[in-house]
Amino acid sequence: DLANSNDDFPHAVKFLLENHRFDFKDMFTVSEVFETDEKHAIALESLLGGALNNIIVPTLNDAKRAANILKEQRKGKATFIPLDKLRAKYDVIDGSLYDFVRTKPQYSALKQLLLGTVLVFDSVEEGYSTLKKERNAMGVTYDGEVITKTGFFKSGSKSKNTGVRVGLKDKIARLEKEK
Repeated sequence: DLANSNDDFPHAVKFLLENHRFDFKDMFTVSEVFETDEKHAIALESLLGGALNNIIVPTLNDAKRAANILKEQRKGKATFIPLDKLRAKYDVIDGSLYDFVRTKPQYSALKQLLLGTVLVFDSVEEGYSTLKKERNAMGVTYDGEVITKTGFFKSGSKSKNTGVRVGLKDKIARLEKEK
């Protein structure tokens, strides 16, 4: 089933999830703990990009243990997010992407950190105009164009699967209701 497939993960991440996930109390990727509606799925995936593959673990010791497994097995590198190293709270702007993403309470600080200062816009022009006044924010359009805090602009064509990883469960639920 596509919603629960590990096929899109980088090799090291896929290896840990398929062979060592249950060696840890909790081990998930960012894409597994964040969910949103179809309207915000492309924006969320475009914004987070490769960070969707980051591995969330409870502690720094868990991260080091998983990293050692990768080293010993020569399976490559992964980025780990040890939850015990996050602050309890991060800035959140009203109406930011944070408001449109669902997650369990234990990932709230991570959601604040990654999405709390990201505003969503209909167009790049609207984004640049608003961000002139909101210096500590960045932006993303519903089509997935990203405006960084430094004013850089990331855009181009989307892959056919953009928005699938974080919006698929919502789409499946909507389609089942329509039956």
